[in-house]
This record gives sequence, structure tokens and C-alpha cells, in this order.
Amino acid sequence: PQVLSTKAGPRAGAQSGTLMDITRRLFDATRDRRIVEMRYFSAASNRAKSYLVEPYRLALAQGGLYLIAWVPQYTAFRTFAAERIERLSVTDHTFKRTRDLPENLFGASMGVFWGEPVRVCVEFEPEIVQYVRTRVWHDSQQIEDRPDGRLRVTLQVSNDWALRSWLLGFGAAVRVLEPPALMKTIADELARAHARYF
Repeated sequence: PQVLSTKAGPRAGAQSGTLMDITRRLFDATRDRRIVEMRYFSAASNRAKSYLVEPYRLALAQGGLYLIAWVPQYTAFRTFAAERIERLSVTDHTFKRTRDLPENLFGASMGVFWGEPVRVCVEFEPEIVQYVRTRVWHDSQQIEDRPDGRLRVTLQVSNDWALRSWLLGFGAAVRVLEPPALMKTIADELARAHARYF
């Protein structure tokens, strides 16, 4: 401790007995290809919903455990945070894995989301250039020094909550150059934040 210390990043809340039990049952269901019924609190809609899913994979990412499951109701894969599963029942029904998941599940995201990558170009103010330059924010990043001291960073990432949160975390020290839809989203969010204070 006098030579080296560590600090954990954001992570799921305290490991309660309920979460440990859900994790164990999710592991068994995924391994045995058993259909799962669950009640899940959706952050996107801010309410709990019931799902019937085919569990394909469990992933540890950014301090949390995530279930990647095929949801027949949506005919799509969805990602579920284990700590937001309120109730879980593993059924006796099995399923066949007829769909493939990529090896790098969240590779196009700066977080734990799915989405097609788009070209994102941002410019950082001189006062934080050294900090930005010394980090690898995403494997796709390309950096370019600008004559005025700014740093331009280009990424191929999905336009999701993780990207927007990352950008907003820099406040006025970053400006989105493209795509236009992301520029508008960030500007709208900053205007809403400003309105809360004034």
C-alpha cells in the first residue's frame, strides 16, 4: 500500500445475496440454453418490464455483469445489466443458438451498448490536449494536432449514451464537429443543463 494503490472505477452496487443468486442462475441458463423469464428495470423507459429471452452470453464490462440475450418480442439482441434484474425464472424450455454474436461484443461502443459505428469528429481545447492525448479512448481513435493548439480526435463508434456521456464530461473543453445529429444532441443537452441553473 505504501508503494502502489488502486481505485476501482464505476461498478455495480454492493453484491447482495439476491444478485449473486441471479448471477448463478443466469450462468446456468446461458450454459444450458434455457429460456429465461425476467422482470427487468429498463433505464431507457424508467420502468420495470417483463421479458422472455434466450440467454446467449454473459459479459463482464465496466464493473458490471451483463446478459446478452435474444428477445423474440423485438426480434433482436438486447443487453441487460444483471443488477437491474428484479425477478428471474429459468424455464424448462431450451432453445437452439441460431444466431452469432461478435467476439468483441461492445467493440463499436465506448461503453456496453450495441450500434453501428459512425464517424465522429471532435475538437478539444488546448488546456486539456495533454490529458486527452495520453489516453486511448477507443481503438479506432485518430488524433491530429491543429495549428491553433487544439486537438482533433476522430473515432468510428456508435452514437450511444456512452459516447454522449463521455463528451458531456468535458463540458466546454470539447466541440463536436460531426456528425450533425450528434452536434444537435449535445447542444440540446447542454441547453437543458443550462436551463436548470438559470
